[in-house]
Amino acid sequence: MDAVREFTILKGREIKFKRNESYRVRAICKWTIGEDEDMVRCPWVAYASRDSEETCWQLKIFKNEHICPRMSKNRAANRRWLAGKLVKKLRRYPSLKHSEAKAYFRRSDAAAQYGLVRDYAETLLKSNPGSTVKIGTYLQGDDPIFEKMYVCLDGCKKGFKVGCHPLIGLDRAFLKTRFGGQILSAMAQDANNHIYPIAWAIVDVENKENWRWFLDLLLDDLGDYMANKWAFMSDMQKGLASAVKELMPNVHHRFCVWHLWKNFNKQGKEQEYRGLLWECVRETTRHGFDQKIDRLKRLNEGAWAYLDKWPREAWTRAYFRYDKKIDNICNNACEVFNSRIKEYRAKPIITLLEEVRMFEMWSIAKNKVKLSHHVGKLPPIQHSRLQKIRKESQKWTPNWSGDEEYQRFEIHSWPTNMAVDLGKCICTCRFWQITGNTKRSCAHRKADDFASVLVAKEKGYKAGESTDPANAATTNTQVAEINENAPLAPGQAVDDANASEIVPPSDPPPPPQQVTRPDKLQSKRKITFNVNPMQRASSGTTARLAEFMTFVPTPGFKPPTTK
Repeated sequence: MDAVREFTILKGREIKFKRNESYRVRAICKWTIGEDEDMVRCPWVAYASRDSEETCWQLKIFKNEHICPRMSKNRAANRRWLAGKLVKKLRRYPSLKHSEAKAYFRRSDAAAQYGLVRDYAETLLKSNPGSTVKIGTYLQGDDPIFEKMYVCLDGCKKGFKVGCHPLIGLDRAFLKTRFGGQILSAMAQDANNHIYPIAWAIVDVENKENWRWFLDLLLDDLGDYMANKWAFMSDMQKGLASAVKELMPNVHHRFCVWHLWKNFNKQGKEQEYRGLLWECVRETTRHGFDQKIDRLKRLNEGAWAYLDKWPREAWTRAYFRYDKKIDNICNNACEVFNSRIKEYRAKPIITLLEEVRMFEMWSIAKNKVKLSHHVGKLPPIQHSRLQKIRKESQKWTPNWSGDEEYQRFEIHSWPTNMAVDLGKCICTCRFWQITGNTKRSCAHRKADDFASVLVAKEKGYKAGESTDPANAATTNTQVAEINENAPLAPGQAVDDANASEIVPPSDPPPPPQQVTRPDKLQSKRKITFNVNPMQRASSGTTARLAEFMTFVPTPGFKPPTTK
């Protein structure tokens, strides 16, 4: 029985003993699928019995064929089996802790897996043509010692180039094995803001040299950062900022504000200072940023000095570049990735790399299924944000500035106003320039959509009054329609990919219909029921009810006079 138990735990299958007697034992696999007549069982079976002299057990039937999947949990690994594995360890170390025993089981094959790294790399390249796998070693005597390994699958880098935001998050996390090390990762976000793994690497230590090696290979896979307008975000790791500056001198490099906020808390514990930091970060106009940062300087000059030593384009939206079209201020994609692989970081290197690859494949496939039945031009997250902005636009009143193209408006709301140019995709709040004009826009631009419709309708009515009604539809004016993605100015159509491209209308619009007052709703008819409530009551009950309902006037009561 112990031999069968050890074998099934090693293979990752659950078994049960169908016959367990003093002279014979039969074990079968517990896996089944289906019910009743359609039930299918795994064919694995083992039968053993004592020999004629009853000195040993003899295996007589053994069908080593499994059609069931490998199980990650196995009840055969019970307390008795675990105690048998730790008995020698406990005799040597009687005060062995639970965490130390757990680490003892995990590191049993950790050293052996480093000898299989090259085989694993060849397997990845064979199953994923076009991928990049690099292994770095150093010599200790005549033996090569593992130092670092880089993995970037072909499907990941192609998917990032086609359908992800141009912001790459960089981060690292510690490995929890006895050999130590860290895992470096490059993460992105797809159109629905789901995390999208691009590349990862195992290094012995985090320093400038290893970050430079990782970024150099990443740029070889993704292409020129200037041509593709890539931007990077990090947590101000050791040596990363200098490596980015050397490899990509003109790249837009942002800092995660969450880590900046943690270090900022050391300057003062007042809640007002912490709130001012987030106000400075979220401010989109430079005038508003200057007012908030000056207020922070008056309250705590040390906190102001800490923020002032970092480049402002790295942590506040007021100084973000326009060409990236993304307003992220936190490196959440990398944080989510590190938390998801937290359990895997305590496993040997081959198991770790395989678990990371499986997580990457599973997350992309799950997000694909989630969006497979979605209907609409925009992903669900971007559509919900657009609806929120459209609700906020109801607080603003658009006023046309008088230009011939009907593209410049002034949007009023207490206590301020904004200027919007639909042709150049510009708003003085700068939120439109930062986030882009295809997926997100500011509330002021949404108010302009309604304003352009009103101006187009007014011009259409005037054209209809001055020309013949039969030819009114052939004039060069056209009533604009509200579109979720881009505004349509009068007499032109704006494409979703480029809001400034003018497309002439194919068919003239119908003449405007006269709006009449709707008919009044019919009043509800009162339904009366001619039913006697005392129909089946006795004569005594009827008499008591009549006496009870008799009106008894109060002394001094005067009935109202009728006119």
